[in-house]
Amino acid sequence: MTFLRTAALLACLLLPATSPARGEALDDSTLLQRFVLPFAIAQLEKHGGFLPFGAAMQASGQIVALGGYDGSDDEATPPPADIVKLIQADLAAGASKGDYRATALAYDASVAVPPDGQPSDAIAIAIALDRQDGASVTLFLPYALHNGKAGFGTPFTRQGTTAVFPLQAAPLDAEGASD
Repeated sequence: MTFLRTAALLACLLLPATSPARGEALDDSTLLQRFVLPFAIAQLEKHGGFLPFGAAMQASGQIVALGGYDGSDDEATPPPADIVKLIQADLAAGASKGDYRATALAYDASVAVPPDGQPSDAIAIAIALDRQDGASVTLFLPYALHNGKAGFGTPFTRQGTTAVFPLQAAPLDAEGASD
């Protein structure tokens, strides 16, 4: 039963959330979700968590993956919030040059879960999706690990920060990124 619930939940996440009339940009966001979500889940189940990572839909339609690296030779992993900022800066730089038409940034987040808005002890996979047309949304998929398997709560979205594309200047609130 848990497998069927999880499969149904993932199917809902991967299907477009609005009508096809929104066109190609919605397809880009959906494809980016389909690209990052399985990797995040696999990392959760294999390692118990994951470092923030990004993906971008290039102008050509090809998806590329991005990680955060600060260029230092230090072997210590920077805090996740710092990695989020590095990836976001890379995504914004590519977007400002016209290299990307849609982006995704995946990270672990602590988030208040609707409907009551009370902080949850569980964490969520957060996927910040930004598009060239200015659309921005963050998808949250609450989860808990049980014996190495992820169990999922009800996914929900919030207005994104529009941090990647140059017409918007608000930085991503990396506060939710797990340390």
